[in-house]
Amino acid sequence: MPEGTVSLAVSTRSLTRSGRTLWWALWGLFAAAAFLPIIVSSKFFFPFITPRTFAFRILIEIAVVLYAALALREPSVRPRWTALHVAVLAYLAVLIAASLLGINWYRSFWGNAERGEGILTLAHVVAF
Repeated sequence: MPEGTVSLAVSTRSLTRSGRTLWWALWGLFAAAAFLPIIVSSKFFFPFITPRTFAFRILIEIAVVLYAALALREPSVRPRWTALHVAVLAYLAVLIAASLLGINWYRSFWGNAERGEGILTLAHVVAF
């Protein structure tokens, strides 16, 4: 590999047995995220948006916990900081500052029931 490039692939051979289990559980959660568009529930006022948003948040929260456990066990899967990581986190910091200084910080944090585009959901997207 040329110098200065970063490989995003992690060989599962170098992971311990528990590390491989966590790795494949994470991949299973990411695969499950691909099927979120088929979730529809008539129990919500917005049956096509709200259940998907809730399911996405739940999947990402589980994935973050599993990734934290994996990163503590296996240093090889810890993130390598790039300019893109810094830019995305800076964007999230600007969004948080704008929501705290805005007119309705409560709505800015939680979003609304229709779209769910608050800081909470955007933080989940960044974690994804």
